[in-house]
Amino acid sequence: MLDRLFVYGTLRRGERAWCQIEPFAAASEEARCRGTMVAFERGYPGLMLEGDTVITGELITLAEVEAALAALDDYEGAEFGRVEIEVDTAAGAVRAWVYAIEDRAVMAAGTPVPGGDWVAHRLGSAGG
Repeated sequence: MLDRLFVYGTLRRGERAWCQIEPFAAASEEARCRGTMVAFERGYPGLMLEGDTVITGELITLAEVEAALAALDDYEGAEFGRVEIEVDTAAGAVRAWVYAIEDRAVMAAGTPVPGGDWVAHRLGSAGG
């Protein structure tokens, strides 16, 4: 089973939902993928795997993979589906899970994050 998860929003280290993934995080490194990111009024981002914006995040290597994914599936809820993607790391491309949104209507409810970096956007320093 795939043991890596790409996180791009509130699950990143130092963000408010890091506590959801921290018990399962064996290692992490910077990573990127491509897509479209939006910010929702409730204070979290969504990712659609369409588009060419570079999305900044972290690649988490999971311990207790089945338990981790079950807990995170519950946490993410019905809006987000877990899909396998390719992400870029300093060492090259790797396969990883990501929680993404497939429903365009859900994405339309968000505000675009043109810089592709949730943390920079949240702190008000994202480029346009």
